[in-house]
Amino acid sequence: MDRLHADQRLGTGEELTSGNGRVRLVMQGDGNLVLYRTDDGAPLWATDTWQQPATHAVMQGDGNFVLYTDEEKPLWASGTDGNPGAWLVLQDDGNLVVYAASGAALWASGTVQRFGPVTVPGFRPSTRAPLFGNSPWPPGTHLQISLSGLPPVSLDATEMGLCGGMSFLARDIHESGTPQLRGRSSAHIPLDLAHHILRRLVDSFGGPGVVGRWLGETQALDHETVFWGPGLFHRTIDEIPGILDEIDRGVLCPIGLVLVHSYAPWDVFQNHVVLVWGYERHGDILTLRTYDCNAPGRDDIVIRLDVSSHRPAKTISTNGTDGAPGRIRGFFRLPYTHVDPAPAYIDGAFVRMTGPPPTPMAAGTRAQVTVTAVNNGSTTWTAADVYRLGSQSPQDNTTWGTGRVDLPQATVDPGDSAVFRFGIQAPATAGRYAFCWQMVREGVRWFGQPSPRVTVAVGSTSGVCDQLRAQYQDLARQLDDVRGELEGIDWSDPYEARREATRLNRQAKALREQLDVVERDQRTHGCAPN
Repeated sequence: MDRLHADQRLGTGEELTSGNGRVRLVMQGDGNLVLYRTDDGAPLWATDTWQQPATHAVMQGDGNFVLYTDEEKPLWASGTDGNPGAWLVLQDDGNLVVYAASGAALWASGTVQRFGPVTVPGFRPSTRAPLFGNSPWPPGTHLQISLSGLPPVSLDATEMGLCGGMSFLARDIHESGTPQLRGRSSAHIPLDLAHHILRRLVDSFGGPGVVGRWLGETQALDHETVFWGPGLFHRTIDEIPGILDEIDRGVLCPIGLVLVHSYAPWDVFQNHVVLVWGYERHGDILTLRTYDCNAPGRDDIVIRLDVSSHRPAKTISTNGTDGAPGRIRGFFRLPYTHVDPAPAYIDGAFVRMTGPPPTPMAAGTRAQVTVTAVNNGSTTWTAADVYRLGSQSPQDNTTWGTGRVDLPQATVDPGDSAVFRFGIQAPATAGRYAFCWQMVREGVRWFGQPSPRVTVAVGSTSGVCDQLRAQYQDLARQLDDVRGELEGIDWSDPYEARREATRLNRQAKALREQLDVVERDQRTHGCAPN
């Protein structure tokens, strides 16, 4: 039982228990009415009537909750008379409350414990946060710094931890309701996504006084001193109500973890940022559930600390923060402003023909081909969102009997491949026809790199070897063109040049692979090598 209604009583040895079993209100034999925390037996509130002859507590019909002796002498009262129909309840949050018939609170013990467990609805790191880690980043990832009166300076960021940007992006995605970023390799995400994360990293330092707070907390002592005042642990305890308030409102809370003690300003970058998504308390031990980008996909990363008092400073432990010794010195809330995560969603594809049309191929005949598309973007391809393989050279042609091929599976995550096996029919008229395919999201955009363009001589009277040689020469010319573009890259902007070089090198790789396929067919047919 967790409540008393009008004229109900609690006698010596009897108790109320909250619905979740976390607190008990006991009418003790020593005359004291005491509210206990079940986990550790700690007293949270009492009428302070011990060693007095109190024997029972009554929720009176006039709305007053009163502690009496056997002679009906009152020893303590809530002072809520004049409210007929009022009732008493021991709530799951640890608070003992007298409510009026209207539902208004008339009196409370003031013992809210915030036991939890409470989590942000719909959020789990394994299903909502990015699944790639916190470095390394793709080649060309750079941080540009501009100082007044000086030219911009670009810093290589490929090995930097971008935890603030990752945590902010995870909250952006959750609040926007957009899909999870399911790629698992940070080194292979699109460069534009890496730069978006960098921008969010800069944003994480941009709130009022954030840089000063990082510097001050990194330099602070753990414990209090007469000269310096409250230590880092004391200030951490002061941060906790605000963090729990965010979670109670269903809002993710980014916090800065202070891992090092140093007076060197640059050591502030040895600290870390995580995203709190839930909490639970047992006794004096508070557990914060966090998304830690150093442990992507894990729902079990937590921070634990004793919140019983501000002093002395106590150990704050964690099973996260990769590279740290499992101990946190302190933490504080980071101000956050929402940003649309749309720039994080980038369609990308690398398409190659792993089973091209056969040589020779007579006019009007049918054949099976295989085209493989690797998802090298950041979005997950889904059949529901109408991601398909589409014909090119020219776009949307039906030269080979079809211009579209559906995804062979429901989803294709970044880093995974879709293998399209489908039937084609050669044109009815003899001639040389291009065979080329590219990924498309219907009604949105064509994206990624098309497959190498293979020219098929349909109905040709020339021998197989001549046809394969012509195919090889056409692909070789395409490869020479790509190599020429590589040689002509302008390296005055090295980061943009590296982006272009990456694209062209992928194209060259696809062409070399297609040349290998032709050479294999030449060997199969006993043709002389090119």
